[in-house]
Amino acid sequence: MFTHFQARNEFDVDAVYQAGIEDRPASGRYDVSWQYRLSPANRPDWGMLLDYSGFISSG
Repeated sequence: MFTHFQARNEFDVDAVYQAGIEDRPASGRYDVSWQYRLSPANRPDWGMLLDYSGFISSG
């Protein structure tokens, strides 16, 4: 998992690998997303925060 903040932009990249068990094959998945934070521009170091944001995701 990777998250990067630049001003009001947040970029996230996630990747998950699942090893196969018995007759289930191994698999993987990923998610790449970008969010533009309308408010607040700065994210807190911890805790929950109600905020408004736009969201675009592919993956």
